[in-house]
Amino acid sequence: MKRIFSLTLSLGLAWTAPLAAKQLVSDATISMQKQNTEIFELPGKIPVVYRHIKGTEIVQIATALAFGESHLPAEKQTTLGVLFELMKRGTKTWPKDRLYELMEKYATSINCGVSIETSACSMATLEENLPELLPVYASVLKEPALDPAEGQLILQQVEASLKSMTQNPEAYVNEVVNGAFYGGQHPYWVPNAKELEYLKKLQLKDLPALHTDVMKKSRKVIVVVAGMPKDKLQKLLTQHLGTLTQGTSELKAPTTPKFNPKRIFALADRDIPTAYVRAKFSLPSYTSPDDAAVNLLIRILSEELESEVRTKRSLSYAVYAQQVSLAMGIGVIHASTSRPRETLEAIAPVVKKLRDKKLSKEDLERHKTVFATGYFLTLEEHSSLASSLAASYLYNGNVERLYQMPRELEKVTPEDIQRVARQYLKDFRLGVVYKEKSFQKTWADAFLKTLN
Repeated sequence: MKRIFSLTLSLGLAWTAPLAAKQLVSDATISMQKQNTEIFELPGKIPVVYRHIKGTEIVQIATALAFGESHLPAEKQTTLGVLFELMKRGTKTWPKDRLYELMEKYATSINCGVSIETSACSMATLEENLPELLPVYASVLKEPALDPAEGQLILQQVEASLKSMTQNPEAYVNEVVNGAFYGGQHPYWVPNAKELEYLKKLQLKDLPALHTDVMKKSRKVIVVVAGMPKDKLQKLLTQHLGTLTQGTSELKAPTTPKFNPKRIFALADRDIPTAYVRAKFSLPSYTSPDDAAVNLLIRILSEELESEVRTKRSLSYAVYAQQVSLAMGIGVIHASTSRPRETLEAIAPVVKKLRDKKLSKEDLERHKTVFATGYFLTLEEHSSLASSLAASYLYNGNVERLYQMPRELEKVTPEDIQRVARQYLKDFRLGVVYKEKSFQKTWADAFLKTLN
């Protein structure tokens, strides 16, 4: 059930390829972003971040909660996902059939979901339809029907998903490496078998009380990306969401899993032709001063892995590195390959090179340009911008850091990249899903010895 609520950064900016000290984004552009962002408060003390985009008819609204699976005991975590899935399937005022009929009429939907640390419900529509749809959206948040029959269907779907996960090696390798990384239950991870056990004990009659508890305790922010007048928006939000009250939940980092040299490798035996390999390591928090440097480091690592492992040596058709940005950061290296020994042997030197050899200024500027290109061009949608603003506000208490991100990225030096590489590219744990008879443990031992 663990799903990562994407905490992406999206500015919709015009950028300039940096040469030496050139800016990634101009001061005027950043200033414009700030000027087009207003924050006001509803009667229940919930802040509204309004990002105005001139000329757009689209309205994107997201209500984000600083309350996720990690805020609950292990045996209750799956329950939260069931609750939010059920919320969007009908309310006391809008039963499922009427709700779905209205969503179909306006070609939209209301989406609710949970992740490790946060939850959210969102909707996109046209400005002219907002007066009719906003009361429905508010009803989903405030008075979900939580129909037992629908709940039973969701439980069956969740159970089927959990059971089938072990048969999907690309998904299951994450479960395998988590066993080595966490070593047992952790606020960020409940083993698959335990999730199934807890699911069977889940009582649908407990959901109304959980909904009340979540809505009371959770610290919330409402984000709207639209082009409508602020006064009109504020009046509608006050009318339909003004009774929601603010909570005090926090996004605190849990204890970082201790590195245990005796528990750094796990293999799941599957008679499959492709090996799925995943390594995990600890990274700093989303709010860390090192976040910009680490973000760039992981992007560089991913590009270098792609170049070395896939392009030059044709060892894998899918190899990458990624950063999971939470209150406790996590780094991931993943590869699928029919030649696991050679792939591990190819990955290790790429990691070591970033730790041992400083990038040239020219190479770093090139990576910044590539990073900025993909970063901005793929995150210009209203939904991405809304989720980025919500993440910045929930984690930082403001949106200032979101808009200043290009400046933080520009400050990163080759020395910074090497420093964070040495500080964080270590204490690797490795998980593999493959035929046990075809995978020698010495391959994993050599890989881990080289990097740890």
